[in-house]
Amino acid sequence: MARYTINIDEQSNAGKHLISLMKAMGDVVKIEKKHQSGIDKALLDAENGNIHSAKDAEDLISNCLK
Repeated sequence: MARYTINIDEQSNAGKHLISLMKAMGDVVKIEKKHQSGIDKALLDAENGNIHSAKDAEDLISNCLK
């Protein structure tokens, strides 16, 4: 048996239909839903450069108010 990983946007209409089709094929398809943990999301943010820094609390607050 081969294992495939696909990403499906469950919020879209097509994604919802695809999930229901795959659930209907229960004897052939096994669905494993994997959620990212908070640390995984944080590490991904760091890899993508989505981080901010401030020298102190006042600097942080002034950056947030910009």
